[in-house]
Amino acid sequence: MNDEVGFDLTGKVALVIGAGETGVAIAQALGTAGAQLVLADSARGPLESAAEVLGSLGFKPDCRMADPSVKDQALWLVETIKVDYGKIDILVNAREHYVRGPAAEMGLDDWQKAVHINIKGVFYACQAVGKQMLLQGSGSIINLSSVAGMLGIAQTVAFAASKGSVDQLTRTLGVEWFPRGVRVNAIAAWNDGMREEDGPLRVMIEKSPAGRMTKPNELAGTAVYLASRASSSVTGQIVYVDGGYTAQ
Repeated sequence: MNDEVGFDLTGKVALVIGAGETGVAIAQALGTAGAQLVLADSARGPLESAAEVLGSLGFKPDCRMADPSVKDQALWLVETIKVDYGKIDILVNAREHYVRGPAAEMGLDDWQKAVHINIKGVFYACQAVGKQMLLQGSGSIINLSSVAGMLGIAQTVAFAASKGSVDQLTRTLGVEWFPRGVRVNAIAAWNDGMREEDGPLRVMIEKSPAGRMTKPNELAGTAVYLASRASSSVTGQIVYVDGGYTAQ
């Protein structure tokens, strides 16, 4: 890695929460840049699959089962990482829940699940890891947002509202914690969680400069940038990786 530019993450401890495709793609990129990987998820199956994929690429992620949307589990996760590594340099919140349906028919369970995972999970992880980073005087937090956090997209009310909250959480923490050495940013993707077969999305895809949705590995370079000292003055920002859709 080019250390003069500042992308080298050798010696950094990176906690990636979410063992889906996006989490794995970002973890792979952070590992390639030299970071020690800690991968967390609330479900054993995805965690084992992610470990197998990363293992086949030559990485040895430290996998831990935890649901950060439960505050005690978020605190436990941070404490165990502190015991084993003494610090956390990077946090990536890549776990999310996508729910689609008419707003007038949205059930309470669907709404609460989106809030539980996409807002509470992100906040509790930021809070628990942020406390440790503030003690260290350094750290980078990267949240996974969505174009739905800014745009009005039919039949995504719970997902969109939760991602809008993630955007404001990111901006607020990014401003509040930067003077103490901790940066908080978000990557707003138009990714595979928002399924291409959804009617409203087909129209958006046709209008997109890219003509398709964002692939998980296309977020990885941005994550490395935001995790590294190359972005030392970047905080509170929502970086759109969406094939130019929001720019038009």
